Amino acid sequence: TTSPSMDILVSSNLERLIYYITGENADMVAEYMHRLSLNGSYEITGEMQEKLSAFYAGFATEEEDAFAIKNTFEQDGYLIDPHTAIGKAVYEKYKQETKDARKTVIASTANPYKFTHAVMRALGKDDAAKDDFALAQAMEEATGMPVPDAVKKLKDAEIRHHTVCTRAEMKKEIRSFLGLA
Repeated sequence: TTSPSMDILVSSNLERLIYYITGENADMVAEYMHRLSLNGSYEITGEMQEKLSAFYAGFATEEEDAFAIKNTFEQDGYLIDPHTAIGKAVYEKYKQETKDARKTVIASTANPYKFTHAVMRALGKDDAAKDDFALAQAMEEATGMPVPDAVKKLKDAEIRHHTVCTRAEMKKEIRSFLGLA
């Protein structure tokens, strides 16, 4: 998807959350994560579920994600990345479902310039023919949000690694890189 970090089934954030709701029991966490890797799911205890009572979970489609990016920019003049857009889209669903009208802070999780094609596509301005650097410049022009210096510097940065290998060759290449070959 346009939000690859959201697509990870076995994430460190999930592992951390399970750690806290198991009473910091590392053995239980290992067992749950093992089940998840093996079966793609696990079932938590009622006591663990109670500790999650303040949580709300949901998902956003690619269309909802793009709408959140475009809508936030058009309404608030603030450009968000696809990961933050998922949070915003799910929050909108939460408000509709719960009628909770309290003010809320949504923490932005990444820079939109890391996802130029997805963000520009959401804004209706993607150009698949442009590389990420040209698209970053177009994003700056379209939104008024300056390209971060770190992104600008990447364009002329020295390419330090040129090794390409197959999965089967990876162990050998890592050992070579570390000077262990």
